Amino acid sequence: MPTLERTEALSTLKGVPLFAGLTPQQLRRVAEVGRLKLFRAGAAIVRLGEPGDTFYVILDGHALVVREAGRPLKLHPGDFFGELALIENAPRSADVIATDDVTALTVGHTAFRKLLRSEAAFTHAILKTVVGRMRNDQRAPRWELDNLMR
Repeated sequence: MPTLERTEALSTLKGVPLFAGLTPQQLRRVAEVGRLKLFRAGAAIVRLGEPGDTFYVILDGHALVVREAGRPLKLHPGDFFGELALIENAPRSADVIATDDVTALTVGHTAFRKLLRSEAAFTHAILKTVVGRMRNDQRAPRWELDNLMR
């Protein structure tokens, strides 16, 4: 997998909300450990139950998160996934399928943990997103609540 070119990396990463709070020096660190990977439309980026060894940030294209329960979730440029499996050291909790060609920044397990330890703004952004996802997962749509009350 090719490494990110320094100029390309910094301009691309600046536009990703996850990295908005990072300084140029911190962005350089992310760019140094990140790799670009292309996934063709229809390709499985990750599979439910597989070991989680990589964190992904979508730079271009779209993907669909398909869980065992709940509605599929569409991912757009700037969205990320794979952090739960790395944080918990657990298998993947969903399939993620490229709906069109996807270019992703990938960060391996060891580099991801180093970023969490050394970059407070990165860690805060990850935690904020994870908590938001948990809150959204716990909220049932209104029609589901209405059916439960009957």
